[in-house]
Amino acid sequence: MEYRIGPPFTIIRCFPYAGENATMIERREFLGQGSLAACGLMLFDGRRSARAAATSAACHIEGLLEEEIGTISPNIYGHFTENLSGVVYDGIWVGKNSKVPNIDGIRTELVEQMRKIKPSVIRFPGGCFADSYDWRDGVGLVDKRPRRTNFWAGVEAPTAPASHRYDPNQFGTDEFVHFCKLTGGQPYLAANVRSLPAEEFYRWVEYCDVVIPRTSSLKIDGATLVATIPPASVTALQIDMG
Repeated sequence: MEYRIGPPFTIIRCFPYAGENATMIERREFLGQGSLAACGLMLFDGRRSARAAATSAACHIEGLLEEEIGTISPNIYGHFTENLSGVVYDGIWVGKNSKVPNIDGIRTELVEQMRKIKPSVIRFPGGCFADSYDWRDGVGLVDKRPRRTNFWAGVEAPTAPASHRYDPNQFGTDEFVHFCKLTGGQPYLAANVRSLPAEEFYRWVEYCDVVIPRTSSLKIDGATLVATIPPASVTALQIDMG
């Protein structure tokens, strides 16, 4: 296995080592021992060549400070947006009429902090929440959107706000794309392949490609969907069928 610690990046190669007559150790045991040794190496001066051994003879770690392996995909450092407790409602979304400073209903302070860390991708609508999410509930005029039981309703505390147990769908596709544009992240859609057919995901992508960029409308099965935000390019849209 190989780890990269940084910045500056340090290459850590881990391999079982307990002498020629050693017996094979379990993966989890090796990972545990390797983690301890890696922590020890991080305390070492990163500017010099270093070699650190784990507390057990069953694992050996060698740091190759000058060797490059490759580029880490920026998508690994993405973020996700899921209606879990206060992540969306009262977190990202405070509403346009809130006393909390906001940009079209999105918390201003969060936007400012997200810009600092420069997110690569932002996933929506979850997580497990995506398994029961119908994208149509979150598009169109906000006051016409239905309220649905939250996937996580059963684990919310009895004192939790109603918006944590029942999704008002005020933060939908348009608002999510707007949030991505404000923060600089690329929209990453997680498809509902548990309770909706694949065709619905195709329609969702069509909505993002046609409606949002042009602030126009799209008819699906007799229903007219109209974007509620300014024109926004979604050419960098990413999808997840997991």
